[in-house]
Amino acid sequence: MTDHGGWTVIQKRYGITSDKTFHKLRVFDEYAWGFGNPGVSDYWLGNEHLYEMTRYDKNPFEFDLGANADYFYKSFESEINADRQFLIFDLMSCNDGHIQLDSGYDLTYYEIVLSGWSNTKSVIRRYDKGSGSEKTSHTESVLHCSTWKSFWISWDNAVVRVGKGHQYQSSQILAWTDPWPFKVRKIGFRPYSTSASNKFKVYQNNYKLRIDFKRTDNQVMAVEYEHFRVKDAADKYRLYIGPFKHVLGMYSMTNELWYHQAQQFSSYDQDNDVWGNHCAQYYHYSFWFKSCHELNINRPYDSSYAWEWTGANTIKHVQMRIKRTN
Repeated sequence: MTDHGGWTVIQKRYGITSDKTFHKLRVFDEYAWGFGNPGVSDYWLGNEHLYEMTRYDKNPFEFDLGANADYFYKSFESEINADRQFLIFDLMSCNDGHIQLDSGYDLTYYEIVLSGWSNTKSVIRRYDKGSGSEKTSHTESVLHCSTWKSFWISWDNAVVRVGKGHQYQSSQILAWTDPWPFKVRKIGFRPYSTSASNKFKVYQNNYKLRIDFKRTDNQVMAVEYEHFRVKDAADKYRLYIGPFKHVLGMYSMTNELWYHQAQQFSSYDQDNDVWGNHCAQYYHYSFWFKSCHELNINRPYDSSYAWEWTGANTIKHVQMRIKRTN
């Protein structure tokens, strides 16, 4: 049910054959370390394993471009993964951090300038055959000479976005929709600053999430999230996801999991949702509840209720997998 190999199954439900008490009675620690067998029964890999696999801060690529006002970009990747639409990095510089998202052809690329013009403005530019034009700007000082500042950039669905921090679509400062988008093939960095230090720290450990479904009429479909990350136990295995796309099936599917973005994991014995009641006890299953759910694929399955996803009818089989993309 997947397009390529290299996937790790993290959740599997067998629909009408599922054990009806399988999820209802399990506590937080059981979800932390996992249970079941993906080949023969309902299965959960374990939130602690998800954290260790997907933590973005593993072995970051750190480099210092020094005091360099050179016009030319230093390429981070000569040819980036075809699925990549998202970047997390830190920057320590007094001003003028430049990031290039390059098509690889005809000097066509996006340029993001952070704290340019004497640390007063950040912009998105598009260059065609070397000629650039500013598309949007943000007037705020976002860099510091001696402090790491964190950023994310995405370029999915023809929209280039920039934000502060490490969470996709949080603290967004720039966004522009390109009427003629192109595929980004290379990423480059350039300080264009005479600061004594222009340090970049690029986080390369990125996983994507795929959810495969089979409907009660045996139609199959799948969606993917280009970024998937789970925080540690201290943060109750908080969920972060990135850009969404529908990748398989004739029926259009909406972004149901986005409702659960940045939510902590709740179980029968731990209420970590934002509802005034207890979602896990009320619905008899554990998940990244908010108040409470739009995606309910961990819910017990019985003859009167099936899992649902808008556009997917009722679902009798579901599987979640993750795959490292870089």
